[in-house]
Amino acid sequence: MILFTLIKNVSVFQPADIGVKDILVCNDKIIDICVNLQFEHPSLNTIDGQGLSAIPGYIDQHVHVT
Repeated sequence: MILFTLIKNVSVFQPADIGVKDILVCNDKIIDICVNLQFEHPSLNTIDGQGLSAIPGYIDQHVHVT
């Protein structure tokens, strides 16, 4: 099953601040980050991210590689 989530108006850092953007996610993977993203799909869930921050690709730096 394909599920889409559109997070609108969220402050995005990657790692520098790139401003307020929209983030489109498909089945837990980011597929697009841009301004005023327009997308339609029957499974689309839209979230208002105003006042929130997103850090795509953030990885816990406390990882021990052996």
